[in-house]
Amino acid sequence: MLGPTGIRPKVASQLIREFTYLHGPVSPKDGACCYLIMPAADTECFHIFLDALAKRFARQYILLFVDGAANHSGSNLVTPANIKLAFLPAYSPELNPQESLWDEIREKFSRTTPSNPWTRSMTSSRRPRSISSATQNLSNP
Repeated sequence: MLGPTGIRPKVASQLIREFTYLHGPVSPKDGACCYLIMPAADTECFHIFLDALAKRFARQYILLFVDGAANHSGSNLVTPANIKLAFLPAYSPELNPQESLWDEIREKFSRTTPSNPWTRSMTSSRRPRSISSATQNLSNP
C-alpha cells in the first residue's frame, strides 16, 4: 500500500494463532500410549490428563518421565496413586524419547504450506472446545 511521502499508512491486521496441546506418554516396553488433546497447557489440564491416564491403566503402576514445565510441578497438582512423576534434568530433551514423536506429529499435522502440500491441518471444527469435550474420548476406552 502506498501513501503520501513521509506518512506511513496504517493497515489493519491481526495475527491469530491457534494452538493444540497434546499430552501423551508412550510405554517403551510395549508401545502402549494414551493421547489426550487439551485446550491449554496448564496444571488443571495436566491433572485431568493424569486422572485419565490413571483410569485407563488402573491395574498398572506408571513411572512417568516429564520435563520441568510449570504445569508438571504445580503446587496444587495431585498425582493419582498409581502414577509417579520423575523429572528429567533441565535442557535435556534428548533424554526424553517422546520428543522425537512430537517432532513427527508436528511435521505430519502442521499447517499446509506451499513448500509442503502433503501435511494435514486440523481444522478448528475438529478441535475440542472445552476440557470436558477433550476428555470425553478417554473416559470411554
